[in-house]
Amino acid sequence: RVLFRSSPHAGAAAGALVEPGRPGLACFEARGLRRLHGGSLDGVLEATRETLRRTGVGAARLGAGPSRFCAIVAAAARARARRAGFVVGADGLAGERVALLRADHRPELAALPEELERLGIPTLGALAALPRAAVADRFGRPGLLAHDLAGGVDTPLAPLRPSEVLEEVLELEESSSGMQ
Repeated sequence: RVLFRSSPHAGAAAGALVEPGRPGLACFEARGLRRLHGGSLDGVLEATRETLRRTGVGAARLGAGPSRFCAIVAAAARARARRAGFVVGADGLAGERVALLRADHRPELAALPEELERLGIPTLGALAALPRAAVADRFGRPGLLAHDLAGGVDTPLAPLRPSEVLEEVLELEESSSGMQ
């Protein structure tokens, strides 16, 4: 039995279910792909880089982390041309600037970093250290979202599922009767 699957996303060629974001941004869960690519995250990132190269995408900044926002921060602040960026968790976000909330491209967060900086909250760690109730009182829903992101908490990925699975089946004669 031979199975062929097609997907319009470059990450799918590496075996990933991809959540497309804004143009130029795609996220996928790497945990299940490690065994397919040498047993490590580095193997998954190299397979992704190779897939992007084959599909004509030039230099890409790859980031990895336990949540979407951590991976976006890793790509925006720590990645280099041939080296992926990593954020291990909320502790890895602590020293990063609150301006990186804009890298997530959520409209409700667009104006928040400037206001936080004016109030003397320059880093994501400083934001995460604030009491949640105080952030909610001052900034409402956008503040709570920013507080969660600064603490390493994000919504689960929602990857696109392939809309069509192509399958081809080939039945072969018994192999003892000669060449197949």
